[in-house]
Amino acid sequence: MSLTGNAYWTEQDEDKLVEYLYNNRSRSGDGGSFRKPVFQEVSNILTPLRKKGGPKTVKACQNKWATLKRAYNVVLALKGVSGWTWDDKYGANITPELESSWAAYVKVHKDAEPFKRKGWRHFHRVSEIIPSVVIRGTRVYRASNATTGLSRDRESEDRTPRYGTRRASQIPNPASAR
Repeated sequence: MSLTGNAYWTEQDEDKLVEYLYNNRSRSGDGGSFRKPVFQEVSNILTPLRKKGGPKTVKACQNKWATLKRAYNVVLALKGVSGWTWDDKYGANITPELESSWAAYVKVHKDAEPFKRKGWRHFHRVSEIIPSVVIRGTRVYRASNATTGLSRDRESEDRTPRYGTRRASQIPNPASAR
């Protein structure tokens, strides 16, 4: 058994990667992306456990996560195809009646082929790491970019009314004018 070359991923390795990222999902960015230190931590956990292949380097963990995210998006798309049902155990569960529509779909979406009659056990965990909708734009509020710890300078706070408005105490009471 060789412990060199490319990283070899067992189901248990994938499970540990997904579990670690799930437990650290608060550290993810838009679209379920993680910074290098998170992958370094998971690499440190996975590398000593390997039984085959090269070490689970930061790059290997990043690549595996990218592959898992692609699989998630494929399954998400399959779940949305009209007329098909998704099963966590049997995947798209294509029956003979659906074979022609499956063939047409796979012709365009080649990554869907493995899910014809096989589910994907990571879907639910990964769906909690990756938001299903990522809103983009310059005016989108992101808590991770918010400024904290602001203190108000009460000395410079302008307490005078603006634009000709008056406080209620400055408005004459018509009843007292009589």
